[in-house]
Amino acid sequence: LADTGARIGTAEMWNERIAALRAHGMEHLTEAILTRWFPPEFAEERPEEYRGYANMLARNPVSGYTATCEAIRDADLSALSERIRSPALVLCGAKDIATPPEMALSLAEALPDARLALISGAAHLPCIEQPAAMAGEMDRFLNR
Repeated sequence: LADTGARIGTAEMWNERIAALRAHGMEHLTEAILTRWFPPEFAEERPEEYRGYANMLARNPVSGYTATCEAIRDADLSALSERIRSPALVLCGAKDIATPPEMALSLAEALPDARLALISGAAHLPCIEQPAAMAGEMDRFLNR
């Protein structure tokens, strides 16, 4: 489970984002969304990749992105966490502000057999920012 939680954000936050997207389009919020996905140094150190992700995000259809926002807004999986009996690995970028480490810790504590691993130097997308570190954590988990 990577950079997630049983409940993410508040309905008010998601409703504000949805309204802004519908009123102004994807490009209006692209930069704000990316600052929640990546730490500032990612844009500075990997500008071509950052611009590529900005382009990808800006080209998303508003209807698709807002539907995703609605799904996340309406999801509360807190009651289901105790039903997960399999060992679980909860990964989180140590600099994640979208789904912060505290949220990942809470998720790991709610699962009967979970381990938390923070990915140093990464924010919301460690699979992009620190893929080797993320793969290493996954490998250690799968081989335990």
